[in-house]
Amino acid sequence: METIKRVKQNKKLLLLFVMGILIGVFMPKYRLALNAGLLFLIFFILAVHDLRKRKAK
Repeated sequence: METIKRVKQNKKLLLLFVMGILIGVFMPKYRLALNAGLLFLIFFILAVHDLRKRKAK
């Protein structure tokens, strides 16, 4: 059950990531927004990973 939840979460993140890349490729005007989005995504993943580690203890 836990694995299924994790996969679903990862799919959502992957979708956001792909959408961000597509926006950056097709609309260079929004490159800055894309960079901010990628940074946010990285921080979000790190935060989620950290929370999981704490829960496991």
